[in-house]
Amino acid sequence: MNQATPGVCPDKILGLPSWCSGHPHMKPWDDGFLPSGAESSAKGWMIVDQPRASRGLFRVTEDAISEDLAAKLYLSAVEVRVWGVYILKSEIFDKSLTEFPPTKEDHERHTLALHTIREFLVQSSPLLPQDWEQTHGVVVWVITSDTNDVVAYHMDYAEMFRYQTNVVYPPMYSGTLHVTRFRDENERNAMQGGDFYAYECGLDHYKVHGYKAMLKPISEEGQRVVTYKYRRGILVDGNFPHGSTPVTALPPSTKRVVVGLNVFNHEIGPHAQAYPEHSQKFNKYVKVAQAAAASTKDVVLSIDTIRKNPKQAALLRFLLRKAKEKQLV
Repeated sequence: MNQATPGVCPDKILGLPSWCSGHPHMKPWDDGFLPSGAESSAKGWMIVDQPRASRGLFRVTEDAISEDLAAKLYLSAVEVRVWGVYILKSEIFDKSLTEFPPTKEDHERHTLALHTIREFLVQSSPLLPQDWEQTHGVVVWVITSDTNDVVAYHMDYAEMFRYQTNVVYPPMYSGTLHVTRFRDENERNAMQGGDFYAYECGLDHYKVHGYKAMLKPISEEGQRVVTYKYRRGILVDGNFPHGSTPVTALPPSTKRVVVGLNVFNHEIGPHAQAYPEHSQKFNKYVKVAQAAAASTKDVVLSIDTIRKNPKQAALLRFLLRKAKEKQLV
């Protein structure tokens, strides 16, 4: 597989990178969604049949991580509601690395993510050596849910790359961890909904239903459901569309916390690393770029065009100032 060039420049609207030309796994694809960061004429594409050793994987693991780590992840999540970081494979297998230094941004979250990957993806050996050879790194994020929250039907993919190019590049594998602890069975039963589901027919299902089921509503037919359970881990093929059912009830003062993981290969990994999904950096960029796209319509923002167009530069400064006022940057 071709290697992506490090040094991704995410601060402008990108055309397709050179490695996309003649890509053997890149197929035309329309899932009904055009990201506002991509050019209005950008065609949709999907990376299909990427190399991985365990195609069709659907593995459920009980006690997938330690109670201590689950507790730390839960507290970290409810503190800020959502966060995301990227951990390199070289860091995962560096035996001398037990925690990231304070000089690293979000070092505590990086350390939590590092140990999450090691406990869930390394110690129980769900991935074969061939998969780790293909792996560039792993995105880890946490999401906190309240009553009435739902995760819509979707595909995991390198989100910033999709946002800028309209190319859907799924991870090799997608993982989910449940880290909300219930004091007893009564409290566990007080939580209703929030179950994970996935479709094992993969991209064939997504081709029909599209982005957040915009092309056709989904049904329970062919749906594999896994209920929410403390320290349960789920690892599936990255081509499986999935989501979670609405959270209809929760015990008092309790949040439903899920940890997500995406395993990316060497080609797309550097793009995911530049702006990890659900990170503050990613969310700020998207909000500013959405505002820019809405204001400029078909005008593509780039460093060169901004330099050549003072009015466009003034617009960008205005958007950034408004974003700062709203505490988006």
